[in-house]
Amino acid sequence: MNSRNYFFLTSILFGIIFLVHLLRIFSDWSAQIENFAVPMWFSYVALVVMGYLSYESFRHWHRA
Repeated sequence: MNSRNYFFLTSILFGIIFLVHLLRIFSDWSAQIENFAVPMWFSYVALVVMGYLSYESFRHWHRA
């Protein structure tokens, strides 16, 4: 896999994760892992991080 394909794939994957967290925020979905209820603030943090990573991966893909 060359770097161009890698950056394209990671930008798509990070973008999908970004959209899932966005849906969780707007739909007020609850998330639970085993006995741990994942707080909603986690999705806000993940939204910013995944959005940034998707944007940067897309930018690197466009340059390569």
